[in-house]
Amino acid sequence: MKQDPAYHPQAYSDGYRQGRQSAERGENYKPRTAGGEFAHGFEDGYYGREFTGQKHIVADRYRPYTTTDCGWY
Repeated sequence: MKQDPAYHPQAYSDGYRQGRQSAERGENYKPRTAGGEFAHGFEDGYYGREFTGQKHIVADRYRPYTTTDCGWY
């Protein structure tokens, strides 16, 4: 599982929301250091672009499983 803050299932939408808020407050644009989907969303939100959504799907949790399918290869 990636622990990068820029890659999680809602990274784009979180970045988009924060970008919109930053623009509404009149703050100067400053690229996000997290990068990835978060930075992409932040930039789109800041500049008022259309919400395009997450490009890369990231699993939100790891789900281990067991199997009884065994064999010789």
